Amino acid sequence: AILTVPTTLAPALGPVLGGLLVTDLSWRWVFYVNVPIGVVIVPVAVRLLPRLRHHGPRHGLDPVGVALLATALVLILFPLVQWQASDWPYWTWLMFGGSALAFGLLWRWETRQKEQGKEPVVPPDLFRNRHFTSGTVLSLFYFASFTSIFFIVSLLWQDGLHRSALRTGLTILPFALASMVASSQSHKVSYRLGRHVLLVGCGLMTLGLLGYLVAILVAGARVNLWMLVAPFLVAGTGNGFVIAPVQD
Repeated sequence: AILTVPTTLAPALGPVLGGLLVTDLSWRWVFYVNVPIGVVIVPVAVRLLPRLRHHGPRHGLDPVGVALLATALVLILFPLVQWQASDWPYWTWLMFGGSALAFGLLWRWETRQKEQGKEPVVPPDLFRNRHFTSGTVLSLFYFASFTSIFFIVSLLWQDGLHRSALRTGLTILPFALASMVASSQSHKVSYRLGRHVLLVGCGLMTLGLLGYLVAILVAGARVNLWMLVAPFLVAGTGNGFVIAPVQD
């Protein structure tokens, strides 16, 4: 719960602050937002975070594992970002194949690191844990789905309905606020429902997004922020009930 409050607070403030920057200044200012935050957070973290005390032998870094992981991710992400402009040329498929090869080499390398008593950057035995693996797969599909939905919402409001970036950010605000409140209380719901809280959360998320879709289809270009408050509050509550429990 402690982790998910700032995690969900960021989507609440991000679209609104981004809308203010884009409306009043320039879109380039979005790249400087993290600079003052980092200036404040780094010295505070150095002062307040507890220092690690190692009991036993220290393990070095795993630079080969880091390099293989970074290579595999770049080879799969770059063509996914560029395919629309390039219409899937042959090099995109070569990069996908290279990514699969890099992931295979990463698995062999990390297994060897573990067998030699070293500390791999991605411990292979983690994936033998059924709860970890199923939670990772659920996280992949869940976050890929709902983050892409709000990317589409932003495009609809700005390019389709010709609303400002600030109004777009305010439209998403109820979702983020509801997520923050629900995630802070999700441990209580998880205590009562167990893993079924994930089903409740996904159900509320689906219900809220269906309500959003109905509002858009019925109102069309006349849709406004107030029509979407209730659907986004429901969807945000469901999102808060998923994020913290799925990490647990």
